[in-house]
Amino acid sequence: MAERIIASPQNPYVKLIKRLRTRRGPGRLGKALVEGVRLVEEALSSGAEVEFLIRSRSFEDEFYQEWARSLGVPVLVLEDALFREVMDTETPQGLAAVCATRLLSPEHLPQGDLFVILDRVSDPGNLGTILRSSDAAAADGVVLLKGCADPHGTKALRAAMGSTFHLPLIRADRLEAVTGRLRGAGVRLLAADLEGRDVFSVDLRRPVALVIGNEAHGISPEVKGLVDEVVRIPMPGRAESLNAAVAASILLYEAIRQRTAGASL
Repeated sequence: MAERIIASPQNPYVKLIKRLRTRRGPGRLGKALVEGVRLVEEALSSGAEVEFLIRSRSFEDEFYQEWARSLGVPVLVLEDALFREVMDTETPQGLAAVCATRLLSPEHLPQGDLFVILDRVSDPGNLGTILRSSDAAAADGVVLLKGCADPHGTKALRAAMGSTFHLPLIRADRLEAVTGRLRGAGVRLLAADLEGRDVFSVDLRRPVALVIGNEAHGISPEVKGLVDEVVRIPMPGRAESLNAAVAASILLYEAIRQRTAGASL
């Protein structure tokens, strides 16, 4: 473990950390800034490739020395004021890591019977929450189509609460890149929309990929034309629509309910 004390905001490492806070930084650099003790723990336990650790000078943690020694990666020690300046959270915990990111290509779509496909889900908080729900529901993978927020951005990582590191994430420019593999494995594609069949009357016990659209505009016409069925979540109240992350969670847990032993439509 080699610690390096940094006090200058012009240091190349500091500039890299700041770039990872930008919207396109993680995708362009292939790295993610993981902030906070819990998220660093999740990244480590999930086998993420940690390039270096960052701690504030005043940070103390009983497990920190063990982590740093076992990883054998550089440790940057930032003066407290500089650490607060470069981190994205308002009250940083004093520990962060820079990790290499990994997005699978469509040809590496894993086998499974429950997938989530995101069509231009652009809000990183929504994206992170969907990843968290997908992880909780034991989804086999999440496909991110062109126009989605970066799952390795700082806001998406915080919203996912570590689930980013637990799920296969597949990047595909177009839905056609994965439809062949999904249908070849017997997976039906169901798109959530304001119109369509009541999802509570649809059989989700069979292999299924749930397609969630953009927060403001829903599923694109191109994507809608490729799915097997459009389904809706009943809304007997006065709300016009549901948040994308809420809709995804409802659909995932309806699939779980139906698949639970003894459950019926």
